[in-house]
Amino acid sequence: MNKKILFVDDEQAILKIIKSRLVANHYEVIEAFEWRAALEKAKTEKPDLILLDILMPEMDGHEICKKLKADAETKHIPVIMFSADVRIGIQSKCTEEGALGVVFKPEVRKLLDAIKDVFAGKNPDDIEGFD
Repeated sequence: MNKKILFVDDEQAILKIIKSRLVANHYEVIEAFEWRAALEKAKTEKPDLILLDILMPEMDGHEICKKLKADAETKHIPVIMFSADVRIGIQSKCTEEGALGVVFKPEVRKLLDAIKDVFAGKNPDDIEGFD
């Protein structure tokens, strides 16, 4: 059975590109374009992993991650942040919020490697793709 990934990003072009790469690597992909759908689909679809963009309108990825980790139904789902936000300290901020780490756009190969490592049960500190 293929692993299920919830990919949350407000940029539909990015979603389309990354989704095609994920599907080519035998992952099932559920999309969400905004925070309400992300929180709902995390509960209803029960994904094995959530890829979460940071820079989003209304509620950013940091707040979405906090909500996911505060909810008993979704707190166990691993979260990888995937973002163009490269400010200093972003990695530690993401891990403090409960994400495993962050992969910076457009590093698709690093993202795929990080996903594979997460599903292989690697410790977040040992995952190559995280910057």
